Formats: sequence, structure tokens, C-alpha cells
Amino acid sequence: MYFRCTDCYAATWVQVTDPDTATQTLKCRGCDRGFSVQTAGNFDGDASEQYETALALAEGNGLDLPTSYSVMLGIMTLEHAMTLQERGVPAQEIDPQPAPPVEPETSTETSQPQQAADAPAASALDYDPAFAEAVAHGYLSVQQAIERGDRDRYVKRMVERHGISESLALMVADNKTSLTMALRKDREEVAEILRPMKAAVRRKALGAAMAGLAVVAIGIYGISVWSGIEQESRKVEQWAETVSTKAENERKAEIEAQAKQPARTVPRRRVRILRDDEGRMLEIEGPDPSSILLAYCANQGPESRYRPVELTAPDLPFPGTKLGVFTDEADLGKRYAIKIRRTIKGRRWIAGDGQRPISATDAPIRIEDKAAVPVLVNRDPVSDS
Repeated sequence: MYFRCTDCYAATWVQVTDPDTATQTLKCRGCDRGFSVQTAGNFDGDASEQYETALALAEGNGLDLPTSYSVMLGIMTLEHAMTLQERGVPAQEIDPQPAPPVEPETSTETSQPQQAADAPAASALDYDPAFAEAVAHGYLSVQQAIERGDRDRYVKRMVERHGISESLALMVADNKTSLTMALRKDREEVAEILRPMKAAVRRKALGAAMAGLAVVAIGIYGISVWSGIEQESRKVEQWAETVSTKAENERKAEIEAQAKQPARTVPRRRVRILRDDEGRMLEIEGPDPSSILLAYCANQGPESRYRPVELTAPDLPFPGTKLGVFTDEADLGKRYAIKIRRTIKGRRWIAGDGQRPISATDAPIRIEDKAAVPVLVNRDPVSDS
């Protein structure tokens, strides 16, 4: 694997020889800095499982693989890695060698491009004219404006990748604020919008609770006046127990009936499925993990025997990652799972990488899984293959 240095940002190839060792020392080939890292617990499983874990972390946070491995090793924090990626450190820098010394006679020639890049009289065609105001006020240098390219595309990329408002994306493009501050401001604006709505919901809930308590108090008072407090209280308790037992039996019967129903093909929820030339599913995208698991089980063919069971967390949990657990009717004692992750924008969920067929693995065996959420069979999603 490659890891990225926090000093020179170079990516260096290393091999973890003994993952069970408490600590190991990794050395950067760019600046010779050594890192004492914790490998035990961070690299459980074989190399392919470690790669899948690093790939999920990279895709979920917009990182490259060397930076993702550095986060897993504890060389840098996730926030530092995301800031580093926004600065545009190239992922192709692999094991760079120290730059050769510059000869004195070439100093004049090498200084000319730098002077040309910093010259204020650069042609307007060198960068997007939309950056002219930011350059004139000193927010951007000419070189920075050239590197940003088209301003509208830069702003659109910031909005789509990080989910911030267009006004904040314009400020990031003009270098009037950093991306970290923009993300913080966007969260504060959303919280400010939701604050009165949450307060209103709490007031309505409190009013409904008070009204319900008033109705219950009036009913209890009427019953106590009519037939006596003790006798009527006993009747109310018996009635409540009967209703509770009946409701529980009805709920169990409904769950059993739903479990016996075959998987329906009538579409209800919007899911996009990408297939290869042989019809194998390469990628499934949907609004939630349940719809993706249902689509995977329902689109195995006309005689599909897969039945969804539940959603749970993986053995090595990452934010925005779920395991979709299902079983085969031919062997009900065997459980399988597919990995489902949240997209970068956080509004959709996805399974597969779009290049290889989605593969299932054995589901983890847990005696008591508090994070498990059952998935009902009759929630079949819309399939857009």
C-alpha cells in the first residue's frame, strides 16, 4: 500500500509485514521522516479487505487511496486529509526523489517564468475574466486564477461535491473564505433555519401531550365518580392488557404474513441499477439502504430465491456504511451481506463500484446485534436498469 506524508505530501510504498504487531515504523522516501504507527486493530483481515476498507473511506470522503491509508494508520486526521485533498495534492506523486540543486547560471532563466506568473500585467486571456475582481482586490493571484480555470464550473463543482450554497461556493472560488469556513457557515445557516421549526414541533407536541393528559384525567374522574375509583381502575387495567395483547398478536401476524409473501415486482421507490453486457449488476443507487438491498434481492432473475433480512453495521464501522444482510431460501441457515455506503453528497446510497459485479460475502455472526434494522419484503423499489 501507499501512505502519504504529512510534511512533504509524498506517497510512499510500504508493506505491513505483521499486522498483529502493536507498533511499526514507516519511513517517507520523500523527506526521510519516520512515523510510528499502530497497525494492530487497524489492519484486520487480508490485503483485499484492507483495500476495500480504504476504498470505502476514500470514496465516502473524497480522498485518494494513499491519504485514506494514512488516516487508517493514524498518520493524519480525517479533517487534515480532507483539507489536504482540497488543496489539490496530486495522487500521482509516488516516491518522489529530492530535487537536484539549481546551478547558479540557470537562476536568471528559471526566475523568468516566476516573474511572468506574478506579473500584474498578465493577459486577460490567461484566466477567466470572472476572476478579474478577486485578482484586482488581492484575494487571488494571477496564478491561482489560472489554476481554478472556468469560474462557473469551479463553483458548480464545489456545490455538487460539498453541498454548500452557491453564494458560499462563489466566496470559496474568489478565495474570500476557505472551504472549511464555508462548510461551517453552511451548517450554521441550516441550523438557524431549522431552529424555529424544531421549536414549533416541540410546542405542538407539548400541547398535544397536555390535551391528551387532560382527556385521560377527565375520563378517569368520570369513571371514579360513576362506579368507584378502585373498581373502575381494575377494569381499565384489564382492558388495557387485552388491547395490548391483541395489538401484539396482530403485529406478529402481519409480520408473518409479509414474510410469506413472494417478492413483488410492482415498483414503489426509485432505484437506479447499472448492469454489464451479461446482465450482471455493477452498481445500485437508491434513496436509502433498504431500497438497495430489496433491489439486489429482487433483480437476481425470474426465479430469485434471495430474501432480505436486515441492515446492520460492518465489523469495522465507518460513517455512512451499512451491511445489507439477506438469506437464500435454499439454505436458510446461511446469511450473506453486501456493502452499502452513502454517496459523497450524503443524499443517496450506493452499492458496487460500477466496474465489477456486486459480490456478496458471509454476514458477520453476532449473538446480540442492537444496530440491526429489519427489512420488510413488500417494500420493492423502482428499478431503473
